[in-house]
Amino acid sequence: MEVNVIITDADIGDTHTILVSSDKANVATVSVSGPTLTIKGVAVGTATLTVFAADDSNQDSADAVPVAFAVTVNETMYDAGENIEGLPDGFWVPQVISGASFQIVRGGKAIIEFRKSGYIKNSGSTYTCVSDGGCRIEDMRVTHGTIQATDDTIEN
Repeated sequence: MEVNVIITDADIGDTHTILVSSDKANVATVSVSGPTLTIKGVAVGTATLTVFAADDSNQDSADAVPVAFAVTVNETMYDAGENIEGLPDGFWVPQVISGASFQIVRGGKAIIEFRKSGYIKNSGSTYTCVSDGGCRIEDMRVTHGTIQATDDTIEN
C-alpha cells in the first residue's frame, strides 16, 4: 500500500526529510521514497505508524508535529521460503484443521500439508492455502505454495 505525504510549510521553497517508524515492525513495515510511504503488512495485527517531516533548513523543525495513524493488517500472504511468525515452533496442535494434514516428526517439527482452500486455525488466525498445487509448512516456514493468514478477531 502506498500513501503520499503532503507537507505544509510557510517558508516556500524549503525542502524536507520525511522520517517514519512503526511501533510493531513484526506487523507492518514502512519505507519512504520522496513523498511516498510504502506500507507492507508482515503479519496480522495492528501497528502504529508515526510520520515526521524535518525541515532541512532546520528553521521550522521545532514546530513540526508528528502524525501517527494505525494500520490494521487482517490478512497477509506468505510465499515459499518465508516464515509465518504467528505460528508456534516445536510441538503444538492446530485448534481447527480442514483440507490439510498435520504431523509432528522427529525433533518436534510440525509439518502441515494443504490442498487448495485447505486451512488450519490457531490462536485467532486462519491459515489457508491459496495455491492450485497445494501448500506445505514445515515448522513456521512455508516450503511450497502460498498461504493466506487472516486474523479472525478483526472485523472486515
